[in-house]
Amino acid sequence: MSVDESFATKAIHAGQDPLQWSHWEVVPPIVTSTTFRQDGPGVTRGYDYGRSGNPTRNVLETCLASLENAKYALTFSSGLGATTVITSLLNAGDHIISGDDIYGGTNRFFQKCLCRQSNTITFVDMSDISNIISNIKSNTKMIWLETPTNPLLKVIDIQAVAQAAKQKNPETIIVVDNTFLTSYFQKPLNLGADIVHYSVTKYVNGHSDVIMGAIVTNRNDLWERLAFLQNAMGIVPSPIDCFLVNRSIKTLEIRMRQHMENGLAVAQFLESHPCVEKKPLNLGADIVHYSVTKYVNGHSDVIMGAIVTNRNDLWERLAFLQNAMGIVPSPIDCFLVNRGIKTLEIRMRQHMENGLAVARFLESHPCVEKVFHPYLPSHPHHEIALKQASGHSGMVTFYLKGDSNKFLNGLKVFTVAESLGGYESLAELPSVMTHASVPEEDKKKLGINDQLIRLSVGLESKQDLLADLDQALKAELYRNLALFSLSYSCARLYNNTPIITKDVPIADKPVTGLLNSKTESQIKDALFAVLTTL
Repeated sequence: MSVDESFATKAIHAGQDPLQWSHWEVVPPIVTSTTFRQDGPGVTRGYDYGRSGNPTRNVLETCLASLENAKYALTFSSGLGATTVITSLLNAGDHIISGDDIYGGTNRFFQKCLCRQSNTITFVDMSDISNIISNIKSNTKMIWLETPTNPLLKVIDIQAVAQAAKQKNPETIIVVDNTFLTSYFQKPLNLGADIVHYSVTKYVNGHSDVIMGAIVTNRNDLWERLAFLQNAMGIVPSPIDCFLVNRSIKTLEIRMRQHMENGLAVAQFLESHPCVEKKPLNLGADIVHYSVTKYVNGHSDVIMGAIVTNRNDLWERLAFLQNAMGIVPSPIDCFLVNRGIKTLEIRMRQHMENGLAVARFLESHPCVEKVFHPYLPSHPHHEIALKQASGHSGMVTFYLKGDSNKFLNGLKVFTVAESLGGYESLAELPSVMTHASVPEEDKKKLGINDQLIRLSVGLESKQDLLADLDQALKAELYRNLALFSLSYSCARLYNNTPIITKDVPIADKPVTGLLNSKTESQIKDALFAVLTTL
């Protein structure tokens, strides 16, 4: 099964629209309120009581559903909490078939808790589908499987199990515990599963600091029953845990790819790992300064700075000033940054890969005057960059031919906002945003004009980033360069005449056949094809 090419983009943007918050926060806030004011008795704005629904939890559930290409997701206080809710769909006397090689906690719950509720369970080796078929009874209402299994890593054919079970008893609910692979590597709903179960504690969160479970489904009837049970049984996660997991899944794709790479060849990975890195202190610097807010934290939810030095005399003076001036970060911010740096290496490699792809794309685009990226050979300091750094980040700057405001407003994946280094891609106009306070004369000398755009390329899927820039640049080309009037120029093109704008000759070559359809979108695409050859 091929991977979801837009997985990273959905992880970063699904359910995260800033417009849903009163202050348009790019990062969804933590809403800890247990109750919500009503416009009138029974008249709510979507929420009434924290157990029944919470904005921070809703954001996470929306995002989890999107990653599975599913309609619904629900989160719970633990993976076993999710298991408890799923099995609460059963009636007394219902029969379950479970894999014999499953998580020990699930096995314990089935044998010590569920059996006491008058449910019967048969454990079978699901790698042989005949074991499942032969054990399906008239009262078999659920099949529970993990694949790969835990701990023997047997691979179970989800589609074959689902088809066989449904053929024998259409009412059987197929539950797949997808904890080991996550939705990045495997989407059980596409293979016939009715419910996907996660211990979010594991790979989905991936930072060993949250206990949570989740359920994903496409079936409206199951979702309604499960959502009722989530509320009625009160097995809900805390807002802070939802915030942390929503934060973690922004890097789920690159973490899972790295887990896979490391798991396949740990020894080879270690042999090829760069042992010597190019760092400013090694190149003669006395102090290295960081805005930890940016790439080091990388999740756009902490404001912090840091200083690094090898000199004891400087450290003693700086440590004294840190204390004397009281410029210290909060413990929760330290916790979040310590958490963020666990994925710093893989984030930076992906930022660089995406950023370089964007820079190369922009450099070849007719709407772009000039691109600045140290790893482009065209950069005036390219050789120095190669010599003193082992890579670049996701920062790209370029001069646009056209209206910068309209281009920025046309972006859909990139968010128009200041700052940089987060998982989300940002675009800004330095002249009126980050560098607005720079005197006009200085901005003119530096070249910071209204055509200069700065991008912080995030961790979304590469093709989605390029497609977003492409559509915004194309719109800018049609709108602002105005090389053609659709009515006037198209008539010229059909008649095999030179392409002429209002008063400037653009090209003197026949282009018959490039426009052979009359829909506006097709005409625009054809015009774009002509323009890119001029």
